[in-house]
Amino acid sequence: MSDQGQESEKPDTPGKREVMPRGQRLPNASMAEVRDLVVALHELNGPASRNLVFGQVGKAATGGVADTRWASMGYYGFRTGLVDGKCELTNRGAAFVSGDATAELEAKQHAVMSTGFRGVINRFSTRAVNEGAIAGVLRDDLGVKDTKSEALAALVVAVATDAGFISDGKFQAAPIEAAMEAVPAGANDARPATRSKTAPAKSPSPPASARPLQSTPGAATPASHSAQLLATEGGDGQSVPFGVSLEITIEAQHHTPEQIGEIVRQVREALTED
Repeated sequence: MSDQGQESEKPDTPGKREVMPRGQRLPNASMAEVRDLVVALHELNGPASRNLVFGQVGKAATGGVADTRWASMGYYGFRTGLVDGKCELTNRGAAFVSGDATAELEAKQHAVMSTGFRGVINRFSTRAVNEGAIAGVLRDDLGVKDTKSEALAALVVAVATDAGFISDGKFQAAPIEAAMEAVPAGANDARPATRSKTAPAKSPSPPASARPLQSTPGAATPASHSAQLLATEGGDGQSVPFGVSLEITIEAQHHTPEQIGEIVRQVREALTED
């Protein structure tokens, strides 16, 4: 393959396939090997750190094995990315551990097609399983090291079988094409899943003074009001030297009216100091 990241042709006719750019995310753990982590995140019913998730299953959160499982869980799209050191279960992850056979199978198929295994599986659609050939493609198209290609080829076969893409010793075209159509190349499921109604999902309501103020047509928000106040008082050449007019935008949802007033006063004092 001469051009990395080259635009791919849609696999709608025999002989056409998506080009596989190097650098795609390749899981090194099967879906079965990360299932307990997905279950743990589901049971936690909200944002959770890596340490908390691993602690829930009684495993260490550090080390090569933990790194592999945690990364693979993300590659399959079973968890969101980290925000403030925490992640959440995705809709796909919830379906994967739902106990509904149909939903679980679909989640598996979409999970596999959101990884770098997508192009390899599509390439061998309708063909008999041949791990040696798969290993060669992993090396040649995706830059997998010789020492890892055979193990990764076996993993491709394992997850493809788990997802229903392989039966009777062959890659089956129909489920492969359906999953590829459902999951665009490079897509992943980053949406947090809907939390269980039986577990507390909402934080206590903030006090009235901390809630964002609702704007009404024609009325200025606290942010726009504070900016107008400073510009008006500073535009007369007195509060602000040389008659300079300033405009400041303040995120109203992050400040109370009293805090906004204090910000305005501090800025005004700084500008009028000798």
